[in-house]
Amino acid sequence: MPEQHAAGIPDEPAEGPTPEGVSAASPAPRDERPRPQYGEYAPEGWSWQPPAGETTSDPAPQLPTPPARPPARALSAASAGRGTRPDRPLDRAVTILLLVIGVLGAWLSVGVLQAMPQSMQLLHTQEGIEAYTPGPEIPGLILAGSIVQVVLWVATAAGSIVLMRARRPSFWLPLGGGVVAAIALFVFTVIAITGDPMLLEHLTATAG
Repeated sequence: MPEQHAAGIPDEPAEGPTPEGVSAASPAPRDERPRPQYGEYAPEGWSWQPPAGETTSDPAPQLPTPPARPPARALSAASAGRGTRPDRPLDRAVTILLLVIGVLGAWLSVGVLQAMPQSMQLLHTQEGIEAYTPGPEIPGLILAGSIVQVVLWVATAAGSIVLMRARRPSFWLPLGGGVVAAIALFVFTVIAITGDPMLLEHLTATAG
C-alpha cells in the first residue's frame, strides 16, 4: 500500500484528457418558451397584491387643485362697482354756471381788445396829449389776444365736460380758466401801453 493511503489522505481523482466534443461542465438546459407578457401565465382571476407590511414606491405627487374662478358676470359686476363714482349734481350745476360766466367774460375781453385804439385815444385826450396814432403792432396784438381768449374758453369747456362725464370734481377748471384769461388780457393791455412811447413819457413825467 502506498504511503498516501496509509496516512489516510483520500485519493484525488486523476486528471485525464477530456475527450473531444465533451465539455467539462454541461450548460443548463435553455428555456425555449417565449417570454411571458404581463399576466400571461397567471391563473384566471388572480391579481398581485404587495405583501403585508411592505409599501410600494411613492405615488406621483398630486398638484394642488386650482381654485374655481368666479363667473364672468360676477367679475364684471365687481369691476363695475369699483369704477362707479357718486353723482355730483351740485358740482355739475356750479361748473355749468361758471362756464356761462366764462362765455360772457371771453366776449367782454375780446370787446376790450377790439376797442383798444379807442381806449388809448381816450387816455391821450384825458392826459392832454396829442392824438393817438396806433403802431403797426396793434392790429396783430388785438387779433392774437382775441384768439387766446376764445381758445382758453374752449379748452376749459372741453376739460370740464370730460371731468363731469367721469363724475369727478370739475368746478375748479372754469375758475382756473377765468384767472388765466384775466392774466392774458392784462398782459396784452400792458404790451399795447408800453408800445406807446409818448404816453409812457407823459406818465413818467407826471409821476415824477
